[in-house]
Amino acid sequence: PPPPPAPPKPRPGGGSGSLGTVAELAAFVQANPKWQPGSLRAQVAGSNYLPGWTAAGPPATAKPAAPATGVTPELAQAYCRSKGRALPPFGPGLDMEFAVADGRLVLAAGQDAPIPVTSSAASKSAKFRCAK
Repeated sequence: PPPPPAPPKPRPGGGSGSLGTVAELAAFVQANPKWQPGSLRAQVAGSNYLPGWTAAGPPATAKPAAPATGVTPELAQAYCRSKGRALPPFGPGLDMEFAVADGRLVLAAGQDAPIPVTSSAASKSAKFRCAK
């Protein structure tokens, strides 16, 4: 028989956690109404916040296993904390993902330096993962 597959290699800067998915985030948002579309947090986050979502969840066209986008750094951080984890530290290998650098929330977009972000502003294309 062939050998078992190797465990996933750790991602530089972020651990081996996988990207947060639409299904995972939907369950979290459903259980935590303060993060639902229409909430005060959603209004502050702007039009990029969970586009197409309603209080009932993501749009029917959303793929449950797809990476969740349209989140705020604050929402990503709250989701990770609910799992007993945290956003990963900034480092190479993170592409359009929220991270932490020097205690601040940042966007890792493939550059050498982190991009500071406003914790309550939603990014249409940024993704997130929780560090292990």
